[in-house]
Amino acid sequence: MKHNNTLAAITSFSEPRTLFGKPVQQSFISFGVYEQAIGAAPRPLRWICELGTGNGITTLFLALHAFYQDIPFVTFDKHALYGQQTRRLLKACHARVIHEDCFSARGRELFAALVPSAPGLLFCDNGDKRKEIRTFIPMIGPHSIVVVHDWGNEIGESDIPWDKVVAFNPWHEDSIALGTHAAILRVMGLREQRDCRRKERGD
Repeated sequence: MKHNNTLAAITSFSEPRTLFGKPVQQSFISFGVYEQAIGAAPRPLRWICELGTGNGITTLFLALHAFYQDIPFVTFDKHALYGQQTRRLLKACHARVIHEDCFSARGRELFAALVPSAPGLLFCDNGDKRKEIRTFIPMIGPHSIVVVHDWGNEIGESDIPWDKVVAFNPWHEDSIALGTHAAILRVMGLREQRDCRRKERGD
């Protein structure tokens, strides 16, 4: 019985969960799926960017990935909700924390300046997922991985620009099946995008 309760707490979206002893929106299963998807990226990741720092716990997970891969990490949020310990850890990981609305002219300018056009990971968990993917997917390089949180709650299939991305399987399907509330997508290569446009036109 205790085992079942533990499994339910790990997988449930509504149960309180922690990472590093701090509250986190993601489940342990989510982190496992992200880990596998990041490791299976079709091209080496050259950067990681998070939209929506929040209390900074998922940020630490992503920042550690970037630190160990020796690639830039940047996170955007208007407000700092994390404490001094998290701030120190992010600094130790060389994380770039931008206290700016990512949709503002300044935010988009900083995004363009700090996020290379090479393949990377974009983690969308700010206040408007639809706007995030429609604004920032065109600004990132082909073969990048995009994780969109709150799938099925704030965003769904009809909101995704399928002319630019595809489901990054099997991790996308695993993520949905396991109830992680996150979509895992891959930005198509330029040739794939051209082929997609030709199909839409009926060429």
